[in-house]
Amino acid sequence: MQALRRVLTAICMMAVVVVGLAGANSARSGAAVPPHLGYGLNTWDQLDLAEGLGFDWIKLFEEASPPPMNRLPYKVLYRVFVNGYPADLPAYLQHVRELALAGANTVEAYEIGNEVNLRGAGFWGDQPVNPEAYAQLLCDVYPVIKQADPAAVVVSAGLAPVGPWSPVYWNDVMDETVYAQRLLIHMQAINAGELCIDAFGYHPHGFKFAPETPYDDPAVPNGFAFRSAERMRAVMEAHGAAGLSMWATEFGWIRDPSSDPWIDHNGQLSSYGWCKDDPGSDLGGFLWMLVTAQQQADYLTRAFQYADAHWSWMGPMFVWNLDLYYRGWACSHQKFYSLLYASDGNPLLRNFTPAYFALQAMPKRYADKPQLIVAPPAMTFLVEVAAPAPQTAVIRVDNLNVGVPLTWTVAISAAEGLTPLAAPITGVNAGLIAVQIDPGGVTQTGIYTAAITVSAVPTDTYGSPAVIPLAVIAVDHVYPAYLPVVSTSD
Repeated sequence: MQALRRVLTAICMMAVVVVGLAGANSARSGAAVPPHLGYGLNTWDQLDLAEGLGFDWIKLFEEASPPPMNRLPYKVLYRVFVNGYPADLPAYLQHVRELALAGANTVEAYEIGNEVNLRGAGFWGDQPVNPEAYAQLLCDVYPVIKQADPAAVVVSAGLAPVGPWSPVYWNDVMDETVYAQRLLIHMQAINAGELCIDAFGYHPHGFKFAPETPYDDPAVPNGFAFRSAERMRAVMEAHGAAGLSMWATEFGWIRDPSSDPWIDHNGQLSSYGWCKDDPGSDLGGFLWMLVTAQQQADYLTRAFQYADAHWSWMGPMFVWNLDLYYRGWACSHQKFYSLLYASDGNPLLRNFTPAYFALQAMPKRYADKPQLIVAPPAMTFLVEVAAPAPQTAVIRVDNLNVGVPLTWTVAISAAEGLTPLAAPITGVNAGLIAVQIDPGGVTQTGIYTAAITVSAVPTDTYGSPAVIPLAVIAVDHVYPAYLPVVSTSD
């Protein structure tokens, strides 16, 4: 009976060790989706504000500046100005060629236009909305950019999330899904079945809803939610663009102006809350979607986390916006999307919002880094002190981001009376490590612990180093137990 209690106690201890060590190491195992996001910012001219945020992409605008002459510490998406289909196409293409040549060593990607499913300045210009004309423009521009810079990524204009509209209004505003369907179909029709883009642009703004909210939730009008990207993805997959990634070239939440400090004409501290009642403000259409400053911070970080975990097809995501806090009239809606509190025309008056600090602190998984995965997260062996025998188990090593190779090495942390062996001790990307324990030096009952550490190069590999705890539970005797086989058939 005494021996039986020791065995049962050992088995219970083993269960505790397995569960405890596996739980402690679960955070090291990494996400199941390979790194695929880019972390981007829409930036007008205050580029220094991006320093320290840990973002790897910025988006620049032709309206603000030419392509950078010198290499920036970020990858660059450069938005090319589009004002409808050009009246003088050769001149426009020559202009695009000059932009691409100028940015050949400093720009990674070009976005052709902005929200072209809307008519108006800054969108499709004064021309009626026309997805077929835009498809033709993309097919005109694509070879020009590729000739100037073959490595450049050509991204279609981020479409505005406007929801369903009657065809009566399509000259001025077109449902983004209808527009996308016609765009993709026409590109392939005029280009021998091929698309004239490398990535598909979309603007999955969050409106007033948390980023996890489904776009088809009954509480969400017209699908106005961050996850409307899923609806757009379905359009892509149904119309020949399943092989392309989606780029969220704008997304964000607009902050309640009451959050932003304002110095009135008498020098008294107040807030920009008065903008909500100003008939001259352009905030009218945004009032229903205002969120608090803290919600803005929470929603932005959670949006990156949701896309990282659930959308393997999403590429770079660009927060709208970093630095429009000082531009335009006092109550311009763009100021309240910014990561800085509004400033009335003074770019040097810089007060950072909670969103700025939240994005700075947010963990990031860059698409251009490998990710080390090891399994199992912990190993446990049960041995008899009276008859110790070597035991072997296997650790599987993998790299979730196989496009960026890693080299791994194994280190062993031994315990008194227990020296594990491992082979091989190095490898590239995936492999199996045989771990053998020889308990010959174990002379007393108890729990003996050691560890296997798998480290990777590059040194900034996600999940590295991965530590796999080993536990050897030594007992006097192991008594096998046999369970009856029960048939579940009728």
